[in-house]
Amino acid sequence: MPEPRPDEKYNDFIGRCMAFPEMLEKHPEEKNRFAVCQSFWDKKLTSEANGMQKIQLSQLSDEQIDGWWDIARVGGYDGFQGGKPKHIELTVDDLRQMAEDYDPGLLNAPLTVDHVHEGPAAGWIAALRLQGDILQAKFTDLADWFRKSLRTGAYRNRSAEFYQPLKSTGRTYLSALTFLGAKEPAVKGLAPQPSLFQAHGEPSIAVLFSNTQPAQKAPEKGVDEMDEKTIVAKVIEAVKNLFASGEVKIQAAAPDKTGEIDQLKSSLAESQKLCLAEKARADKAEAILAAQAETAALAEFKGKIEAAKTASRLTPAEASGYVTLGEKLDAAGRAVILEQVAARQDNKLLSELSAKKDSAVKAKTDKFKNLPEDPLHERAAAIMAEDSTLKFEAAVQRAIQENPELGKMPLKE
Repeated sequence: MPEPRPDEKYNDFIGRCMAFPEMLEKHPEEKNRFAVCQSFWDKKLTSEANGMQKIQLSQLSDEQIDGWWDIARVGGYDGFQGGKPKHIELTVDDLRQMAEDYDPGLLNAPLTVDHVHEGPAAGWIAALRLQGDILQAKFTDLADWFRKSLRTGAYRNRSAEFYQPLKSTGRTYLSALTFLGAKEPAVKGLAPQPSLFQAHGEPSIAVLFSNTQPAQKAPEKGVDEMDEKTIVAKVIEAVKNLFASGEVKIQAAAPDKTGEIDQLKSSLAESQKLCLAEKARADKAEAILAAQAETAALAEFKGKIEAAKTASRLTPAEASGYVTLGEKLDAAGRAVILEQVAARQDNKLLSELSAKKDSAVKAKTDKFKNLPEDPLHERAAAIMAEDSTLKFEAAVQRAIQENPELGKMPLKE
């Protein structure tokens, strides 16, 4: 049976293995033959991982943990994008651009364990920098249990995950950094300690494709790009078809096929898990953007209410009430309020009181000196706001009719 050669790349080995005469004879079905070839490659990776585990590491100090960690390097990588094999080249300019673009305020990359994107993050990426041909990251807000694991060396390997591209920038962007226990990292050769680097193994990387914002229009026919919902739907459909076809049951009955089927099922389950996790992270980013848009819309609404108050179309009490109500309504509800406010005429009393240099207004103002203060004044103003044809004195009388106790308030001297 074929075995990976020391310097053989992944795609070269899979192609050679799939065409190997003995493989064609023993595994005529292409997908079963691929699963067996994949298992041969995985054994090679496991052997390399065991070699790495022999590296003796001393416990890390908090100063080292809080320092800079290698997460990616310049090179060519055979990996996958959108579920399809793809050769990826990372240049110094690519890494520099990722370091410069990284902004926690735009999209904060979490620290995870074994590519699991559920529950609390183990920490967060605070900053990126380029050192030579190595992209490095500094962490923040590390969970106590995770800091302890780093200190003891429980998690030594790590894999960077990227959006390629990020919808809002159109460029490659770091989406997460996952620390690995027994799992193999996507990029080999990253130092097991902060700010160190050592070459090891065959480089390969799996780049996750996703959009962080909803698509504005459907992709044109022939475009190879898929959003996260399409990816998830296709994976789920493939799993359903596999089990509906009965192939799994038939092959499971053959003792020599059990391992191959388990490998295939495991690969499909892992792909579905990654796609669902990416969808959840994209939904979260979309929710953040929606919240920011809502905050901006509410601020615009408050500004228009304030302008109406300044133009004497609203009393201060009305303006405050509309702002409180607007915070509980959606955009459509706030639009109705603004239409009503725009249709209102200036409040004559407020306009007159604001024109202090007008002698006629001053004479009216003098008449108000002995009128009751709040709460009678506030109720009268509210009545005038409801019926702009009323004079202030008539509004006061109506307020007293509603509540005679208001008429017993002491007058202003």
